[in-house]
Order: sequence, then structure tokens, then C-alpha cells
Amino acid sequence: MESKFQISLVSSRGTGMADRFPLPSILRHNRFMQRPTTPPKFTRRQIALACGGGLLAGALRGASTSSHFQGVDINHVALRVSDLTRMEQFLRSHFGSANIHNMGPDWRFLRVERNFTALRKHGQPGLDHFCIAVEDYEADAVEKKCRGLGLTTRRTETWVYILDPDGIEVQLSVVDHDVDAAVVRAAPATSTFKGTGINHVALRVSDIGRSRDFYQEHFGVPVLRETASNCFLGLGKNFLALFKNEKPGLDHYCYSIADYDPAAAMAKLEPLNLNARRHGDRVYFDAPDGITIQLSSEDRQP
Repeated sequence: MESKFQISLVSSRGTGMADRFPLPSILRHNRFMQRPTTPPKFTRRQIALACGGGLLAGALRGASTSSHFQGVDINHVALRVSDLTRMEQFLRSHFGSANIHNMGPDWRFLRVERNFTALRKHGQPGLDHFCIAVEDYEADAVEKKCRGLGLTTRRTETWVYILDPDGIEVQLSVVDHDVDAAVVRAAPATSTFKGTGINHVALRVSDIGRSRDFYQEHFGVPVLRETASNCFLGLGKNFLALFKNEKPGLDHYCYSIADYDPAAAMAKLEPLNLNARRHGDRVYFDAPDGITIQLSSEDRQP
């Protein structure tokens, strides 16, 4: 059964980290209020439950000082597509993307300002991986740490990739990876919209809490908003959205576009027969391989 993916377009805005709070004394002592020689260790979930959730749970979820890496932003998204030329032309004509790199017949790289979308020819379309830029990236050190943490890890000459709890591959990279890469094919003179960056990636995950804890533990991302069925995690100018779904994978990813107005966007899209639809201030339309693109303002955050 063909799965349906989405891309959303919005702009970036930085998100501050939540304040940290000291643990209540009951969590610093044993059950008889005696300080042990070695302080007991608690998970974030245990602490939150012990305190009844609420403000302390939110503050602990927002803390990032104990994460294994510090995520800075989303660098790129890589998609598997059935027809490289068709998807390449789609992104160029609708977002004004320029091509960077020349890595043979099975890959294309389409940049919009500081971000890019990688396209890989593949018989099973969907998400190949997405990339989080981290502070102080050094491939050997990152690989060693990931393997030491027991993460499923693969390594190329330069880059390290890990799997999240649902088997979604996450690449780690330097900040602004390929932002200055040479253009091998100039952006088109005109396009439907002017893409200004990737704002967020939205994943379908089988367990919201488990995925939230994974990305917090490894990338230090704060919770911006959370319900039983979704969770939004801050990543600098970007964010990562998690949606509960029995079939994990890409739900959508989001470009920011210039001068966004939902009514104007709908007026541009409706004549193109791309199944354009509007939900509040968000506009969606379909791309090849069942991918759905969402349009939104440049300063949108969840």
C-alpha cells in the first residue's frame, strides 16, 4: 500500500530553552530522608511522575545540558523518489531551488538558501534520512560516542548516521553543512514560490514518549508543545514534529517561503491541479510520489 508523505513550508524562528529548576529534596534523598553515599539516579519520566507532571516535568523536558549532543538546526532532508527528473523539476519550479553537487545519476541536491533537499532514485519512495547539525561535530568522536551508547550507527568517510527508535535514519553534521557548496545548475528565473529554507520535519512515530525522550536525550531539544498524539521539539530556527502513527516514517517536511499569504497561495495553486487545500493559515498541495507540501509563513512556530 502506497504511503502518503507531506512537505510543509514555513519560516524559521529561534526558540529559547526552558528554565531549569532544582530537584525537590525528596528526590535528592532516599525514602527515609537520609542522604545516601551515592545519590540515586532517576530518569526524566520517573521524576515527572514523582512530581505529578506539571511545571517541573515541562522544565525537565526543556533542559538540554545533559544530552549527548547539542542539536543546532535541521540541515537537510533526503527523500527517496521514483523519478529523479520529475521531482527535481517539481522543486525547482515551485520553490526556485538551485542544484548543488554532481554525484552521479542516482542523486540530486536542491538548495534553498541555507538548507537543501537531497533526492535519491529508489523503487520505494519515502524518507531516506534527515540531518541534524550538532555543535562541535567531529566524525571520529561522534561515531565513537554513538557506538558507545549502543546506537545503530553507520559511517561514511565524513558523516555519521544513527537510527531512532522507529528505525528512522538521522544524519549528524557540522553546522551549515554545504551552505557554501558550489551551484552546478542555477535556480530558475521564476518559480511558484520563493523557498527560503526548511522550517521543520514531521515524523510519524509509534510511541510519542519514546521518540520524544530519544531526541531529547541525544540532541537536547526542548518540548515546545505536546499532546497524547503529537509533540513538537525545538531545534534552533527549526523544529521537529512527532505524530503518533502505526506506520512510522515521514509525515511531511516544511519549507519556509517568502511573503506567505494563504489566500494568495491558494490562488496560485488551484489552477495547477495539485489538490491544493487550506486548513486555517496552512495550505497544502501534492507533490510526486504521494508527498504533500504544506505552505506557511516564514516566522511560524508550533
